[in-house]
Amino acid sequence: MNYIKYKGNDLLIENVKISDLVQEYKRPFYCYSASYIENQYLKFASAQKLRNTQISYAVKANSNLSVLKLLSNLGAGADVVSLGELERALRVGIPPQKIVFSGVGKTLAEISYAIKIGIGQINIESVSELYFIAEVAKNLEKIANISIRINPDVNALTHAKISTGERSDKFGIIISNFRNIINFIRDCEFLHFRGLSCHIGSQIRSISPYRESYLYLRDLVDELQAASILLDTIDLGGGIGISYDDLEQDDSEDFFLQYADMVYDIWQNYQDFKFIFEPGRSIVGNSGILIAKILYCKPVDEDNNFIIIDAGMNDLMRPALYSATHQILPIFKGEGELHNYHIVGPICESSDVFVRNYQTNKLQEGAFIAILSSGAYGYSMANEYNTKPLAQQFLVRGNNCQLIGRGSEISDILERDILLDFADF
Repeated sequence: MNYIKYKGNDLLIENVKISDLVQEYKRPFYCYSASYIENQYLKFASAQKLRNTQISYAVKANSNLSVLKLLSNLGAGADVVSLGELERALRVGIPPQKIVFSGVGKTLAEISYAIKIGIGQINIESVSELYFIAEVAKNLEKIANISIRINPDVNALTHAKISTGERSDKFGIIISNFRNIINFIRDCEFLHFRGLSCHIGSQIRSISPYRESYLYLRDLVDELQAASILLDTIDLGGGIGISYDDLEQDDSEDFFLQYADMVYDIWQNYQDFKFIFEPGRSIVGNSGILIAKILYCKPVDEDNNFIIIDAGMNDLMRPALYSATHQILPIFKGEGELHNYHIVGPICESSDVFVRNYQTNKLQEGAFIAILSSGAYGYSMANEYNTKPLAQQFLVRGNNCQLIGRGSEISDILERDILLDFADF
């Protein structure tokens, strides 16, 4: 079911007309479909065939507290990469034992807090981090639940900036270090070895990289078991991609099923383990839209016809950061011949471009557009560059639309600065 669609000439999110929202709320703003998020989570969960599974949602994709609570209510755990994300997960009631802490640069404060609350597992990303966690746990006189994140040196067939499983990436532990640290873990009384973890990247649209990395992981599990080293958890990571081209062609359910079949094929004889999955983008990505107003139409020549909108790369970084493309729709369906546009934002950077050579019906100044597939890595990566306030966020279910993120005001930005009295400086 498509939760963002035209009804007649009006673009709707669930049963709410976008044209009603733009009259009431300050632009630009984000809007998410609660029903879509719930449906995606349940489709992913129901596709899994292994007996003991835990879905720990990747908080970095969309960390809004109401979105997290929605998923927590469905039974989701959390995959976090900072103390702030950990606090968010705890705030909405996700139990510590269902939280995974990943990331290559965990601080003393983050590690100490995670150990104190009895977090489910800390994914070890380097030998130095392992030694540091052992020291912190000893000083606290508490047991740290750890898992080794393996770098399988696999090409995830995705954008280079979101690849995490190759030897040249900063994430995970390579095989030459793996065997050396196992003995250290076994001999340390303050470390509880849960198992192995593997996450090779994001926006992965092929089964083959997963299969290659999981077979690699399975060989290591077999090696540990042969050496009588106990483990009980296998963390298979996340990274499943979505379609950014056309929501009418959403193939996520088919991919979930293909992925689950592959996972079962590899791991069906390891049913005594708990398996952790860390989906993020695939759950929330296509739930969201960013609404923007057309400020100016700027024809330059035959090949360059600019549409300048009030949303910029500060609101949605993906196009500028990854050269990513998002489907864009006018909130009123147009008719007539197609025109060629470059849709750009107001930020003083040449990279502030959402799409070039976009074909659509004639666009007018003062009209509104929706930038689709903005539910993941949209607001969570937003910033206040050019002293632009953060956008508001709304959650829709059926006919109901609720504010779930206030954004910021210029006054908020200025108040964080301290203006010195230079007479006394």
